[in-house]
Amino acid sequence: MHLFLRQLKWELSRLLHRRRTYLAFGVLVVFELLLLTILQFDPVRSSIRNAVHHAGYSFDANFSGLTLAAYMMGHTMVLGNCFVALVTGEILAGEAEDGTLRMIFCRPVARRFIFAQKLLVCALYTTAVTWFIGGSALAVGLIFEGPGNLLIWSFQDELHAWFEFQPGLERYCLAVGLMNLSMFSLCAVAFAFSCFDLKPAAATVLTLTLFLADNQLREMPQLRVAKPYFVMTRFVTWLRAYADPIPWPEVARNYSMLFAFNTGLLGLGYWRFCRRDLKR
Repeated sequence: MHLFLRQLKWELSRLLHRRRTYLAFGVLVVFELLLLTILQFDPVRSSIRNAVHHAGYSFDANFSGLTLAAYMMGHTMVLGNCFVALVTGEILAGEAEDGTLRMIFCRPVARRFIFAQKLLVCALYTTAVTWFIGGSALAVGLIFEGPGNLLIWSFQDELHAWFEFQPGLERYCLAVGLMNLSMFSLCAVAFAFSCFDLKPAAATVLTLTLFLADNQLREMPQLRVAKPYFVMTRFVTWLRAYADPIPWPEVARNYSMLFAFNTGLLGLGYWRFCRRDLKR
């Protein structure tokens, strides 16, 4: 165990010394500030005001820092998906391309430990990105709009909810935690692709293509009857944190399916990783 933790610390150190690791955090902050600036324009604010009134709520009383944070977090996470796919899809494929993976295989360390260490590093990075988005969106929202009620409206997911500040803040933190669980699926897909003989860019593009195509098909009205069977239907389960009451059986069922999906992909990736040729 001591050797495993020592090697894990080395893997984390390698990740922290890469510039692209920090690129995500800077870009995400810039995107949130840009989104906040756009939301200040009168036409955009009027559009949001109309949507809130259409949902049956007062805009001035409910468009608070929590409401803004929840709105920004949902949109910023789309950009966060790209960086998670970039880093996790590159962690093995990039080393194979640079030739350092062959050197790692030459060490007297079982491949299952290397696989577990790199997967754990990817999971930690995914967690850091997710909670950074949630925390930064909350900070920006509270600074510019102040504390207040949390209003959630999503016509596509048939979700409308209203909470006072304290329970709203608890629901927001729960939503970030559930989103973190969802993001592990993206991490698992990118990491599994990285285990194959693919270029880092190919592993990243394939991961994003899979999720974008799945979501595009899920949103097609013609395929509404098949909506429960898409991966993105399970992925957006984090929105159930805002439901009142929270449908815990549905949440547990969806994340159990995502866990099975992740386990199958990682099992396939591990099978391929253990059979990689040292000459490649």
